Parts: sequence; C-alpha cells; structure tokens
Amino acid sequence: MPRLRDKAALLTGAASGIGRATAFAFADEGAMLALADLNGEALRELEEELRARGANVLSLAGDVSLASYNRKLVEDTVAQFGR
Repeated sequence: MPRLRDKAALLTGAASGIGRATAFAFADEGAMLALADLNGEALRELEEELRARGANVLSLAGDVSLASYNRKLVEDTVAQFGR
C-alpha cells in the first residue's frame, strides 16, 4: 500500500529540479498533489506526465511571493482534495 495514500501534498517550485523529482516520488507513493511554479508551461507538462501515471493533480502557476496567490493555492487545494 502506498505510504502517502489519502494524503495531500502542496509542492512549490514543482516544475523543475528537486520539486519535480519530489512530485514524482510523492505521486509514486499515492499522494494527491497540488503543484505550484512560476513556469506555467513546464508546470502543465509535469501535470500531464503525472496524470498519465495515474496521479491526482492540481496545478496553479504563479508567484509564491504574493500573498493573494498563496491564499488561492491553499483554497483550491482544499476545494480539490478536501484537506
């Protein structure tokens, strides 16, 4: 049984590097993923790759230095995953 089943993870900087690798690792363990990154195109590509592997994914491109973006990210995550 995947260790992160029924858990939600919110990852910033998800479209590349460590964030991208973490997204795949968490998806492989069954986590529901909320992904954030400035690079919307790379984020969409990551979302497609993860969905193709069966992951439950929400992605929202934006700037985590903005409080309004962070509020929306959390609100959308809770709305999508219930946590």
